[in-house]
Amino acid sequence: MTKKNIIIGSVIAGTINLVINASRYWFAMKESYPTIYLTQNSIDSEIPTVFSKAVPLAVSLSFFVTSIAFLTTKMEHKPSYFPGYFLKALKHCVFAFGLVTIFAVLFQKYVGEIEVTHLTASIITGIVSAGVAIMVDYETKTSLHFDE
Repeated sequence: MTKKNIIIGSVIAGTINLVINASRYWFAMKESYPTIYLTQNSIDSEIPTVFSKAVPLAVSLSFFVTSIAFLTTKMEHKPSYFPGYFLKALKHCVFAFGLVTIFAVLFQKYVGEIEVTHLTASIITGIVSAGVAIMVDYETKTSLHFDE
């Protein structure tokens, strides 16, 4: 498998995740929240925000995408899932948590509270899930095929 094929496959996986997670967010939140904040300047807030929903999505998605990318890759002499790729899946979870959280904190610090429509919130959630899926799928398949 070439890096070009891995990139194409990762973009396809990201696009699928964008559609699925944006749609899921749309239907799950449309009745309760016609508008929603992107971030909010309070650590103990009870009000959901776009990024408070995106962080757990990114963490769980990174574990699932790593595992699925590993299990669906066909190759000779594939390493075992435990412990190497299981730990890689956990590493991806920590990375996704940190990346999305840091972005949300910096967004809050420099932009502030912005209330967006439900459509915009769904699109942003889809973009976050697509970014996570692309990065994790690419990293997992590249490490399978090109790491010694």
